[in-house]
Amino acid sequence: MHLGGDDVGALVLELGSGYCKAGYAGDDAPKAVFPSHVGYVEKAKPAGDAQPMEVDGAEAQPAAAGKDWFVDMPIYEYRDNMEIKPTLVNGEVSDWEAAEEIYKHALHGRLQSVTSQHPLLMVEQAFAASEQRAKMCEMMFEKFESPAFFLSKDAVLAAFAAGRATGLVVDIGSGLTRVSPVHDGYILKKGITKNNLAGEAISQWMHRCITGKGTQVRPHYSIEKSEVKPGEMKCLPRVLAHETESFKNWMIYDVVRDVKESLCHVSECRFVEDNYEGTPPKVYELPDGSTVELAVDRFKIPEALLNPAFGDDTILAAAHSQEAGKAIGLVQMFNESVGKCDPDLRRDLFSNIILTGGGSLFDGLEVRVHNELAETLPSQKIRIVASGVNTERRFSAWIGGSILGSLGTFHQLWISKAEYNEEGAHLVEKRCP
Repeated sequence: MHLGGDDVGALVLELGSGYCKAGYAGDDAPKAVFPSHVGYVEKAKPAGDAQPMEVDGAEAQPAAAGKDWFVDMPIYEYRDNMEIKPTLVNGEVSDWEAAEEIYKHALHGRLQSVTSQHPLLMVEQAFAASEQRAKMCEMMFEKFESPAFFLSKDAVLAAFAAGRATGLVVDIGSGLTRVSPVHDGYILKKGITKNNLAGEAISQWMHRCITGKGTQVRPHYSIEKSEVKPGEMKCLPRVLAHETESFKNWMIYDVVRDVKESLCHVSECRFVEDNYEGTPPKVYELPDGSTVELAVDRFKIPEALLNPAFGDDTILAAAHSQEAGKAIGLVQMFNESVGKCDPDLRRDLFSNIILTGGGSLFDGLEVRVHNELAETLPSQKIRIVASGVNTERRFSAWIGGSILGSLGTFHQLWISKAEYNEEGAHLVEKRCP
């Protein structure tokens, strides 16, 4: 079977901490993009299957008999006792059953593909553990019957999408911010720097700022409209007896994320609060009709990415770097990452800083990063590579995979089903550097 060029349409799949992206190699953007969180409801066993047991004199509830899973748009719909959970935690799959549901939906549901007829290129985190890689390989060959498989590092693919073989890839995602040096198409693992100060942490701080102003964020599902006078409607809280905390928080943060993305802006130079006194506020209308006004805070909140000291204790904890032993901001992460690399490479890395990820889309971030680096490294040429097209910035790793998977010469790199059957899942360590 020939596995390259135009003969076979390879599939490209990326599971990120915020969103799953799936599509066909050669396409400009993924066809399917949906949250990488899943919803589930525990199913109780039928009453006749097992007798209830007494626990400390009380009758226990029937044991659960598996889960009903909800993926994509259904997780935004209220269901009694539905829990929401992330599939990735700190860049690693936390629940393989949930991951399988995500992959099924992406490949069979959204792409409508017969996976036994398409090679599959998966995008992985730059620091993925060998056990995770082997498990992924095994799942795709055994459960999805892929004829061929390959794993490629997200940072390498992001650099590839930007037309670079060498560069410093800065990925600000939902759950992690990572700085990964890439040289000649290979990750320099010793230089990877990461922390949890990313989009989700900024959203949480935004929520604390909103509630600190006395405003409660109520998502759409928790509101019901009532006519108090002819032609006059009022939003009232909806009473839900079986609402879970995880679903409630998921829906609240869906609103807060939109507030953050709509109002926040990174200042061009280091943020000084006194300089923003008198800044006219911007207004956001919440689902229940109440409004949020942000003036100074819309600059202060994203400032935490560059200077965690502007945040609170939660922000400082998220920005904590194990390598540095303290909370560090984005520009410090650059310096720390490049400092671990060969001195001969530093010039090329600083002149090819590639911004990717949804968290990199704050207005003003590109200019601010350039200004701070130029100030701290005056003799160094600084060049920021950041697409002005939001789709390309958000999906850069997937786009790199799409380009790679469509190359005619790439068929030589695929791991075939026959090779997997002969050598096993750990072959991925040899073939996918």
